[in-house]
Amino acid sequence: MSDGKRVLFGLLAFFGVVFAVDGFMIYLGASGQDGLVEKNYYQKGLHYNDVVQIKKRQAEMGWTFALAHPDKAGSGSLEFTLKDAQGQPLAGKRIDVSLRRPAQEGYDQNLTLREVAPGTYRAEVTLPLQGLWDFKAQVRDARSDEAQAIFESRFTVSG
Repeated sequence: MSDGKRVLFGLLAFFGVVFAVDGFMIYLGASGQDGLVEKNYYQKGLHYNDVVQIKKRQAEMGWTFALAHPDKAGSGSLEFTLKDAQGQPLAGKRIDVSLRRPAQEGYDQNLTLREVAPGTYRAEVTLPLQGLWDFKAQVRDARSDEAQAIFESRFTVSG
């Protein structure tokens, strides 16, 4: 075999391997999970300034929260405690909560907590998977439905 044919076969083999690996990587990328995509990004962007104003008012009011969540995957109680700047419970609020899996879609939940004691709100939840969960609570005045505060947290559930 001449040197020219060896070079030709070497180049064809090299580019064949490159194209095969690229094709495999494209296949993996196209068939993988898409859980990190925000579906309502445009609407969120339109309301960005509203969220900034709510968080600014929230900081001025000095409200704080505590979150008790299920430690293990499965069903359990999610409890949210809300206090004012003086440490007094804030009663009569509507708490809308979203629980999100940051790396996997299909397990997100939206729920409304009910008040079980002054400033303490609770709901039963099912967290089917272990790992990280993002918690976001929007506090509204129960009478006027005006958004008053947004609290966010991240917690881990074990198996």
